[in-house]
Amino acid sequence: MKTHSRILFIFLFLSFGLHLFAGKSSLPQKYRMWDNLSNEDLIQKGRNYVKRSQNDSALLVFTFVGNRYDPKMSLQEIENSAKAINNAGCLYYYVYYDFPQAYDTFINALDICERHQLTSTLGIIYVNLGNLLNEYGRRYYSSVIAQKAVEMYKKGFDYSYKTANWQSFASAFINMTELNYGMKVDDYKALFAKNVPDSLPDVLFARHQYLAIQHIAGKQYAEARREFMRQISVMKHNWEANRYLISTYIGISYVYKLEKKYSQSIDYLKKAEQVASVNQSIDMKVQIYKMLSEIYALQGNDEQSRHYKVVYLESKDSVMNINRLGSIGEMDLIHDLKKEEKKVMELAMKRQVQNYIIIMAVILLLMGCVFIYIVIKKNKELSVRNKSLFLKNQQLMHIEDEERLLRKSYEEKWIEQLDDNTAIEKYSKSSLNDADKESLIYRIEEVMNDTQIICQSDFTISKLAKQVNSNTTYVSQVINEKYGKTFSILLGNHRVKEACRRMNDQENYGNMTIEAISESVGFKSRVTFLNSFKRSIGLTPSEYMRLARQKMNEDC
Repeated sequence: MKTHSRILFIFLFLSFGLHLFAGKSSLPQKYRMWDNLSNEDLIQKGRNYVKRSQNDSALLVFTFVGNRYDPKMSLQEIENSAKAINNAGCLYYYVYYDFPQAYDTFINALDICERHQLTSTLGIIYVNLGNLLNEYGRRYYSSVIAQKAVEMYKKGFDYSYKTANWQSFASAFINMTELNYGMKVDDYKALFAKNVPDSLPDVLFARHQYLAIQHIAGKQYAEARREFMRQISVMKHNWEANRYLISTYIGISYVYKLEKKYSQSIDYLKKAEQVASVNQSIDMKVQIYKMLSEIYALQGNDEQSRHYKVVYLESKDSVMNINRLGSIGEMDLIHDLKKEEKKVMELAMKRQVQNYIIIMAVILLLMGCVFIYIVIKKNKELSVRNKSLFLKNQQLMHIEDEERLLRKSYEEKWIEQLDDNTAIEKYSKSSLNDADKESLIYRIEEVMNDTQIICQSDFTISKLAKQVNSNTTYVSQVINEKYGKTFSILLGNHRVKEACRRMNDQENYGNMTIEAISESVGFKSRVTFLNSFKRSIGLTPSEYMRLARQKMNEDC
């Protein structure tokens, strides 16, 4: 397949070359006049578009200015280009929720600033990168990404302090510690330095947050709540004020939770939810619903806990499914604008290059046809294999359901004897006799077939042993002897089977994503679910879900 990929890359590259030399298209007059405007004027125009919520036009302007970047420009013009690229990254992130594109854009701006030592802009870009990585890490439960976000915030904090950019300086600390009240803040005492102005609301807000986190670490909960309450009085009135208010309410709720005052904790989360609903802070609502589910569980209100768990999963899915970038047409126009800036090649060279390209294009077209034929053939073979695995799994599930019904009617069962000498030797000194093992296996299978129990994310072998009135040693022994596998693999197989049933049940679970189904059956990690699913079924979850929907349509 590597050879096929190289052929396809060459084919696309030469196709681009043919298009490049085919001639210039005239630019629309609306955009041609931008050539006569300075970078500063264009950046201001882009900001005005943002204020009027004309985000597509703003993205177009910022990208246009970013594409003007040339290392030979003056430092001021280079910095303007870097700022424009940074602004484009903010739009990708905050407006279009296109994380990969936002990350690439911020990295591009960061590279320019580092290359030309533009320290005054570096702090802002590091903070934006920190925000992006922090949200991405939370959403996908990645501790590696979350740690990288902290590193970005730390750099943003330090650069902003050196360049006296107090707005970015305070934002780095506030965003870094948002919903992260257990982190150590001793390295950020610069918040209280004499040269940091006391008049800025964001600085005061950050200082109260610093003190609140310190009080939490010292278990001085009343003092921590007072610091959070003081944040409200210094909160500035801009587009971030509501998000800061939500964060403050969550902080107060967090302290009450530590004090085990669950009713008060829930009250402040409800306040945070109201503000988030009014201001459409979808990402914050996801965190609020998750915390509500956890606190109701601690309070013993299982019904409300389950309710908010469902709302959390649905809200999380809605955030995941937000459209990313809708203005593809305008992005194509950016590509055309970039081509307009290039010099036109001489006609003789153009003809010569075109002749070479035409010859190679014909050759590559033939190779492309062969490549497409191979891909189609491989895809058909893969489709047949996947369908075979899917049908086999369906049959196995049907057989297992019938066997489960028989086991409910008859308590007698048999134990499969394994040739695993290692397992036999390992438990040869066990005091369990055959009758005990048969009885224990029967009880274990009853529990493992109860999806309400095994789909709990904190279900362990200890809990299984407690359910069957035994101990972990005996449970591990009979599982190893009966199934020839460990408890974790057995549990993963049962959860995967339940996930398959839910994927087959389009009526009740058809609106859930694969990740939501994975969480609903007890998997904490997307990678663990994918590995368990592939090992147990032979297909990926997406392949299985596609085949399940296809079968449902055929049955209809």
